[in-house]
Amino acid sequence: MIRFEFPVWLNLLWALPLLAILVWRQASRTRRLLAAAGRWNVLSGLLPGWSAGRLRLKGLLSLLGLGMMVVALAGPQLGTRKVEVERKGVDVVLAVDVSQSMAARDLAPDRMARTRHSIRQLLESLHGDRVALVPFSGAAFLQNPLTSDYNMVGILVDLLKPGLIPRPGTDLAAPINTALELFNREEEDQGQHRVLVVLSDGEDFEGQWEEAAKKAVEAGVRIFAVGMASLEGSPVPDPDRPGSLKTDRQGNIVLSRLNEEVLVHLVDLGQGSYFRSSAGGDELIRIRDEIDQMDKKALGSQLYSGWQHRYQWFLAAGLLLQALALLLPASTGKSKSLIGMEIDQ
Repeated sequence: MIRFEFPVWLNLLWALPLLAILVWRQASRTRRLLAAAGRWNVLSGLLPGWSAGRLRLKGLLSLLGLGMMVVALAGPQLGTRKVEVERKGVDVVLAVDVSQSMAARDLAPDRMARTRHSIRQLLESLHGDRVALVPFSGAAFLQNPLTSDYNMVGILVDLLKPGLIPRPGTDLAAPINTALELFNREEEDQGQHRVLVVLSDGEDFEGQWEEAAKKAVEAGVRIFAVGMASLEGSPVPDPDRPGSLKTDRQGNIVLSRLNEEVLVHLVDLGQGSYFRSSAGGDELIRIRDEIDQMDKKALGSQLYSGWQHRYQWFLAAGLLLQALALLLPASTGKSKSLIGMEIDQ
């Protein structure tokens, strides 16, 4: 089966029948004009064997050659072949805060939905890098191993929601240690191709996260963070009382705000960058741009079935036909002298 890489060029073939008609009519018109002018006997004497049919044949060969070149331009492909492609990239762990405060609606439609949207944007822009998800609150767990199957990761992203982990709190050390364990399990090499991205509102961080961050940096991990909340803050929906807001022991409504200070300190330790979530939601894309500047590691090779390009066949045929059209004489035999030849006036 043949296919074309650039089929739009095939539309030029529609012009060839029109050109063929023009060539045919021009050859006939030339003969009629010579005959009408009384010069046909002169031309026949000079070029014995000359005929309008030969002119038509030359024109036809030229048009066929042009058609072959148009087909070559369309990129014909026939047959397949196996191509081994080496994959290189960076390993990225996304640590996603799933504590109850991520249900706050200071980011539209809410913090968790904005986080999921940002991750999907990142997945659509990645090429070759491997990704793993680590949800965390009072604990953390590895949701999937490092993979470049972004469709599968996207399905898991849809499962992220506030309260996914029953244990309350926000133990930041847990996802850092989980990511570091994953990186170390994958390889012993500690090159600059390991990334941890924390997506959180930064509230109420617990655990020995500073020590965990320093240990991760020593293992070659760069840490980035995105603040998924606003400085103004917002009430938090109460999961135990649908339609109500969370309150403290005194009955006051709990207001959850972005704690940028702790997130900035985290990326300072992790030699990365911090971004605050915005309406555009492109923070992870900006982190991706920084990741692209990092060293890439070999992630193995993969066999792909690629189409065989066959434009050379059609290009060669087109050039051959054009050469035949140029070399084919318009007549056979030798020309005769005009001396003694009667020319009609």
